[in-house]
Amino acid sequence: MQSAGLRAPGAVKATNQRRFGSSSYAAAPARTHSSSVSSSRRSTMQHQAAAAAADAPAAFADLTPAGHVQQLLGLAFPPVQPLIGSEDGSFAQETITTRLPAIMDTVLADLKAEGASSHPQQQALQQQLAAAAAGVRQMQAEMPVDGALQPLQVPSNLPAGHPLASIIPTTNAAVAAWAVHSKQRASWLQLPWLTVECYLYVRLASIIASQPLLVGSSYDPFFRQKSVALTKGMAAAGDIAAAAQQLLQQQQDAVAAAGCGATPQMGAHFSEEAKARFYQLLQYSLWGNKTDLSMLVDVAHMDSSAAAAAAAVGSGSSSSNIIVDETDELWDYLKAQAAAAAAAAGQGAAGSEGLQSALPRIDIILDNAGLELFTDLVLADYLVATGLAGTVVLHGKALPWFVSDTLSHDLHHIIEAVSSSSSSSDSSSEANAAALAAAGKRWAGHLEAGRWRYAADKFWTTPHPFWWMQELAPELHAELAGSSLLVFKGDLNYRKLANDCRWPPTTPFTTALGGFCPSGLLSLRTLKADVIAGLAPGEAEALDKLDARWQVNGKFGVLQFAQPGSQ
Repeated sequence: MQSAGLRAPGAVKATNQRRFGSSSYAAAPARTHSSSVSSSRRSTMQHQAAAAAADAPAAFADLTPAGHVQQLLGLAFPPVQPLIGSEDGSFAQETITTRLPAIMDTVLADLKAEGASSHPQQQALQQQLAAAAAGVRQMQAEMPVDGALQPLQVPSNLPAGHPLASIIPTTNAAVAAWAVHSKQRASWLQLPWLTVECYLYVRLASIIASQPLLVGSSYDPFFRQKSVALTKGMAAAGDIAAAAQQLLQQQQDAVAAAGCGATPQMGAHFSEEAKARFYQLLQYSLWGNKTDLSMLVDVAHMDSSAAAAAAAVGSGSSSSNIIVDETDELWDYLKAQAAAAAAAAGQGAAGSEGLQSALPRIDIILDNAGLELFTDLVLADYLVATGLAGTVVLHGKALPWFVSDTLSHDLHHIIEAVSSSSSSSDSSSEANAAALAAAGKRWAGHLEAGRWRYAADKFWTTPHPFWWMQELAPELHAELAGSSLLVFKGDLNYRKLANDCRWPPTTPFTTALGGFCPSGLLSLRTLKADVIAGLAPGEAEALDKLDARWQVNGKFGVLQFAQPGSQ
């Protein structure tokens, strides 16, 4: 699937039947977290920044196509408060004032390393690296003091077709629309956390793209970190590869014993044993989401988190930390789709076409590179190898995003690394190394044969919630509607699914989706932001007593499922 881009401004009417109303939010009670900035100091900072931010909506709107801001204001806004950095003690405030500046330190370190690895006589490159570093430092200094967000200019030197050409105006429009809608200044702590965090990565990309030698080389300021994280995760990857290979062999043996041949059959593919194997693969993908470099900041801490996640899945103990588990509903959905396809083909529920016809395509909207991407590819491999899918589409990002999000070169890098595994590497054993190498060769074959496809639509790297996809990226929405199952990985995708709001925890998941459900939808996410829906009454309170930071520390996960018409 080619990147369809974003719909031209003015294409949506100023009214929307799904609109939830005014900017008066009914906020759920806040769950506070530590912050390094006192409320008195923050008040002083806000007064200092107020004058600079007062005219921001107009300044941002001036850099967007005519009518784009009004287009956004006509869409559905949530009825509850989005997470916002001005809430003292909140995780959003901690992120914007502490974690994001620390992430910019890693970018500065990478720019320095890039300069050190280049030839001293490459003066033009050295100058452009220094200019990029200056832009990063300026942005970094704005965050703790609630500085005004700066309108973004499209770099004049962008290569033709570069995604920033449309992403930058889209981001400017999002900032302006939220400032108008919420009646707040366009500053780091006054607008929704999701909006400003996405703005940060678009601005970072524009800083880098303003330097011709950097944009020409497709420089990724996070690639070194992702490569180190992948190396540190290879031992855990070896354990997972060996276990997944065993699960795949067990499933294939069961199918062969049932006399099903190569085509899926209802009985062999939907036995309780088959369900248990599928659930194990889902858990690998779920707990792989613990390895998020935007949360760890220091890549040196990645290996222990990854190993713990892999060990927990292998022992089965991790299931106790899944606070919403709708695998049964997902499995019933898959069975119903297979039965319907078989009946439509006139073959009955156990027809030879089976699940192959019912699920011609499953889409995985990826999150992090490294060990999480590895677990996602293990799942994708199992899906096509067992006939649960004929095709898997892997959706990545068009820009370096939230530190460790998957880009095209990350996908190819991991397949090359896994394919070349040997017993002398960090894969811990000869058997594990063999399982890794075999997996890598299968994965390369899936891409070559078209069983796997990679796509990177620009909509994924905008601040927009998925509530707005049908209006703003109709081609992408239609493409997803053609899939049998959409697997949304990770915390950022969940935040965009739920519009990054502090919903009352018992709010139905389908309500938090705001009408977005183009096909069967599965969220696999470990919690790293205080947005959650779909909990049972009293469950949030019990979790508060168990672990005060359960919503943000990545120790708890959800397997949440929805399907069209379930709202």
